[in-house]
This record gives sequence, structure tokens and C-alpha cells, in this order.
Amino acid sequence: EGPSASTAISKPHLPLPAKYQLLLRVLSAVDGVTGCISGGRSARPVWAKLATSIAAVTGRTVTTSHLDLIDAFLPGAYRREECRVVHQGKRIKSFYIELPMDGVVGQEELQARKDQLHASLLSHVEAEHR
Repeated sequence: EGPSASTAISKPHLPLPAKYQLLLRVLSAVDGVTGCISGGRSARPVWAKLATSIAAVTGRTVTTSHLDLIDAFLPGAYRREECRVVHQGKRIKSFYIELPMDGVVGQEELQARKDQLHASLLSHVEAEHR
């Protein structure tokens, strides 16, 4: 018989640094906001227009470098496609940002993505402390 679930849960591990906790919040915020926009509508989420909503949810200014870090720890986390949009009266370069799965995405899939990112970040922290 293998180890029980309670044994696996009680395994001590290092806490995630604040910068990695922020990445988890960013992933949740981007997933939630893009899901609201793309859920059932033909509109595609555009980063330039989402960034302020995501900043409001996370309480921090979120940049594309945060997305790049998420992609480094969770490859293929988002599909991005460059575009030009009118934002605040100016035509700017931005990109469409979408979840990698098609169709309606449920809470279970979003939680699984967050769990995968958490595990990847935790593995990285543990490797740094060996």
C-alpha cells in the first residue's frame, strides 16, 4: 500500500516567495478576466484592454513580463497573437490573449492550471534550496 493522501499533504515544503505568489494571483486574474470576455462571445480578449482589470484584481500593475514568467513555469499557459487596436484614442500594438483550451472552461480546469503552476514554482524554489 502506498503513502496515504494525508502523508502527502503533510510533507513540509518551503513557502513560495512573494514574487511567485504574485504569479499565481496573475494567472488566476488573467484566467478569470479572459474567461469572462471570451466565454460564449465572439470578442477576443486584447491585452491592452485587459491590463487595467487584471491590475485591479491583483492590486499590482501587471506587465507582459509577468506573462512571460508564467509561460516559463507553465509552458503554453496562453495563446498570444499580435494585433493593433485602438486604445484610449490611440492605435497601438498589443496582442490577443486566450487560454490554450477551446470552449467553455470550468472552475476545475482553472484550478488545475493554478495547481500546476504552484507545483512548478514550488519545485523551482526547492531546487534553489538544495
